[in-house]
Amino acid sequence: MSNDTGPVTCDECGCTSEWRAAFTRKLCPACAVRKATHQERWILFGIVGGALVCGFAIARGATSAAFLLAFSWVVFVASQPLLVVLHELGHAIAAWLVKVRVYAIVIGRERWWFDRDIAGVRVRIGGLMMGGAVCHEPSEGPHSRLRSILITAGGPLMNLLVAGIAFAWAAALPASLEQSLARFALLMVGVASVAQGIANLWPRPVEVMGRQTSNDGARIVALLSGHADDADKLRGGGHYLRAQFAFFDRRLDDARREVTRALDLLVDTMPRDACTVLWAAIACEIGDARGAVAALRPLHGDAAKDPVVRVDIANNLAWGLFLLDEPDGFEEGLAAIADARRIAPWERACLSTQACLMAASATTGNGRATDALQLIDPFRSPPRNASEAAALCVARGLVTAFQGDVSAARAEYERARALVVDSPILRLLERRLASH
Repeated sequence: MSNDTGPVTCDECGCTSEWRAAFTRKLCPACAVRKATHQERWILFGIVGGALVCGFAIARGATSAAFLLAFSWVVFVASQPLLVVLHELGHAIAAWLVKVRVYAIVIGRERWWFDRDIAGVRVRIGGLMMGGAVCHEPSEGPHSRLRSILITAGGPLMNLLVAGIAFAWAAALPASLEQSLARFALLMVGVASVAQGIANLWPRPVEVMGRQTSNDGARIVALLSGHADDADKLRGGGHYLRAQFAFFDRRLDDARREVTRALDLLVDTMPRDACTVLWAAIACEIGDARGAVAALRPLHGDAAKDPVVRVDIANNLAWGLFLLDEPDGFEEGLAAIADARRIAPWERACLSTQACLMAASATTGNGRATDALQLIDPFRSPPRNASEAAALCVARGLVTAFQGDVSAARAEYERARALVVDSPILRLLERRLASH
């Protein structure tokens, strides 16, 4: 990355893309996530190991400077995820106090190890719990700007409240050795909470749910400067997010209704394109692949669009063409997915779509059956979700059916069917099996 223009090559996997902004310290997004996950595990091991060492030292009455330094590090780092949760709860409580509906609290990133609706609020908690977001309805009516400021300030105020409680509790403890260590721990929690509050109040851009946005401080400054929220945009974004949740839960009718409402409200090109992509993905799942293709074809190939949206458009267009199961469509789909992989060669969804298209279009002379199996080979790591796992099973089933191994193809079909009970991808493999 010595030059500011031209393609970038990932130092880990060797993939190359001209989408320079996607790379982090010469790593593609997939490798950056893997590295962050490894670092997260080492931090967890360090916390557990440090806690065990500190516990042993406490039992022996150690009070050296080195011990106190290690103890403070363990407490400071271990408290961060809890403080993030409390920070986001601060936003949610502030919204509740000013009578603004909260519909989602998201902490961390995929994969989600907790994903449930609690009292009408979608709560998602995933790995690397060092950030989050509270999604709520727009603040409207009298004093709407003040209410928005209070909601935004709710997180940092919660940090300051937690710090105040920790400092007061520490001051109230007696002066024995054990209580002194507890006091030291509370002081470190207070310091960590103050640091997190200051970091959120310092105006700067941050990444939230995969998108660059303003942090709490920058948003408060904008609101104080007279900026007003676009209510329709926020409301449309809410419908879009609820559509994503419903799609993830396989509540396809609810998902389609929500994304249609979002399209009715959103005006800007980029969010509308994202909604159209989601609408097309839903259409594919309910058996309207032709409608999905018709919606995405006019959007495909526009180099001025955001790279994330371009990849999603190309991938979902290719997937719709795959489900149509038409020879000409396979060729168009392969061209579309090639465009997506030029932009984001690390994206697993594009890789599985390409494998399915190659498997479906395999003939004796084109060698695509072998190419499809070579694309599937990197997926030895666990798939991210049931849909991805089912797509890989279908790709393998299409290849084995083409090769004449009907029993193996049926076994792959049963594996896919166990993952997605009723999905259009099963129909395609059923047609191939019926022809043998």
